[in-house]
Amino acid sequence: MAEKRKDSKGRVLRKGEHERKDGRYHYLYLDASGKRCYVYAKDLISLREMEKEIERDLLYGISNASGKTTLNQLFKMHMELKNDLRATTREDYNRMWRNIVEASAIGCKKISEIKQVHVKAFYTDCVRAGLKRNTIKLIHNLIFSSFELAVDSDFIRKNPAKGAMEGIKKDAVKKIPLSGNEIKKLMDFCIDSSIYSIHVPFFIIAIGTCLRCRELTGLTWSDIDMKNRTISINHQLIYKNLGDGCKFHINKPKTDAGERILPMTESVYL
Repeated sequence: MAEKRKDSKGRVLRKGEHERKDGRYHYLYLDASGKRCYVYAKDLISLREMEKEIERDLLYGISNASGKTTLNQLFKMHMELKNDLRATTREDYNRMWRNIVEASAIGCKKISEIKQVHVKAFYTDCVRAGLKRNTIKLIHNLIFSSFELAVDSDFIRKNPAKGAMEGIKKDAVKKIPLSGNEIKKLMDFCIDSSIYSIHVPFFIIAIGTCLRCRELTGLTWSDIDMKNRTISINHQLIYKNLGDGCKFHINKPKTDAGERILPMTESVYL
């Protein structure tokens, strides 16, 4: 019977465990693809904790290579597989990622190393940087869905972004619409102004319809039905880089509900 291997402290070493000359330990194993892999630890206890993680990964079919994928690489993969996005939505997502996540520590971190505490810490940093909760929620949706892809693809066992938004307080500032008196003051000022009087029809339609800026600036005469006193909302004007530089583009609303017919108020009609 072969003699059992022991470390310098007399502890029996398991298959794949080795004590190095510098006092550290390493573990040799074969990943899901059959490739030889090594992990290192300062002591045997830490090494065996790592072994448990490796055993669970192998049980779930998670390879060592997939765990080396960074969050930025995962997001890019997620976007490439999303073929149901409008070009404008895709550009919005990519721009938001570039501006907020890409250069951050979590963006460059391997997904196998990211825990919920790291995601929460990132969101806290976003709050400190002055980002609103709604913006952080949009980023969270991108991060969460990217990790869901990793879970479904057996890159990782669970989604570290799950529950990470808890504790991020809602924005306290409420949007307060203009009162009737404030609207009158605004319109009186514009009418009497040599600079802004040319924009009075624009303001009348904006106030009378409550259209989004993109919808309002995209209106054409073909959208106006004076006979039936209605305005057709079926497109919007956007200024984006869709791969050909920043230009104005006519784009359909994001959802079917965005296409609608609005009745003209008396002020808008006149």
